[in-house]
Amino acid sequence: MILIGNKQKHTTMKTIRLYTLFALLMVLAFSSCTAKKGFVTKLPKQEIADVQRFPIISDIYALDKNDNGYRSDSLSLLSVQCVNNYLDKQTNIDITKNIEVNNTILLRKVSDEIRGLSETAFDNKEIALIPIPHTIDSLLEVQGKRFGLLIYANGFERYEKNRLKAFNQALIMMQGGATLNPYYDYFSTISLFIVDSSNNNIAFYNHSKIEERPSRQYCIDRHFMELYYRYWR
Repeated sequence: MILIGNKQKHTTMKTIRLYTLFALLMVLAFSSCTAKKGFVTKLPKQEIADVQRFPIISDIYALDKNDNGYRSDSLSLLSVQCVNNYLDKQTNIDITKNIEVNNTILLRKVSDEIRGLSETAFDNKEIALIPIPHTIDSLLEVQGKRFGLLIYANGFERYEKNRLKAFNQALIMMQGGATLNPYYDYFSTISLFIVDSSNNNIAFYNHSKIEERPSRQYCIDRHFMELYYRYWR
């Protein structure tokens, strides 16, 4: 009975966390706020070498015409594949190894830490003071490596469209003096980190958001053009 209770509690907390992430994504899409972009430590880029790639974390939602969303495993997997496709062929960052996390509980911890780091870093003016999450730091230390690459992808794609709703929302916004249309058929964001285990801080951070399908390769390629713009260009 205790095991069942713990399992139910974990499921509830996971659901709450996913809804929180989804709410953050909707704020990104429906507001004009901008994340702190292009943060770089004082390290010269040639010193950031032998970078370990952590598992890519992605939460892509499917939306219906009433803006009800649920996390889509298939869309999230497509997003991960697109990111990995890009990283496999890129040469800007010296990625030398993938950190494989086969243990389910450990992978869940890593995933939650990457999600949490993305939330913390967004629009945070003190990027240099954010420490590396414990599990991620420990995995780098076990490998005897200094730098780790973390990527969190988030977004949604609308399967059921309601153009009348879109028109009405846009009209209301225009009447209120706003120029932003609050209705999207799809939206995509990516946060990229390189963490420094030796200094226990973030060596590089950038964030990209575009109105494209997050499960498409062309969307991911466009993200990385922006993510690499500073430091690796």
